[in-house]
Amino acid sequence: CAHGHVAREGGAVVLPQKKAPSVAKGSIPGFMINLQRGENLFPRDKNGLSDPFCILKIGKNSAKSKYVRETLNPEWIEEMFIACPDDSTEPLYVEVRDWDRVSTDYMGSCSVDVTSVLLNQKKEIKLTPKNEQG
Repeated sequence: CAHGHVAREGGAVVLPQKKAPSVAKGSIPGFMINLQRGENLFPRDKNGLSDPFCILKIGKNSAKSKYVRETLNPEWIEEMFIACPDDSTEPLYVEVRDWDRVSTDYMGSCSVDVTSVLLNQKKEIKLTPKNEQG
């Protein structure tokens, strides 16, 4: 996820799917997010690579992916559920960070309007984040 200081024409692919209370995890409305991959991420470690992971948020609810070691092209292929009220207009916020034992380094972020995602339908979204430093 990102370009400029974060990636070289890179991005991340997510597949949000809105779930109704009757079919969602624990009968709670929200989104099932299928986080696919990152491409051409900017290196943050001395070895010229990164250990990227994503934090996904909608409002106060969040989920975190696993980190993928020593790569600029991570393949997460993870499914995460984020609870979200049906009437919410909060965007899906995606932040990419580099994992280190002591701390994590910001790599980039972006947000996406998920109000256009229809109930029980998947929508592929390639993210283009804000060009910022954190």
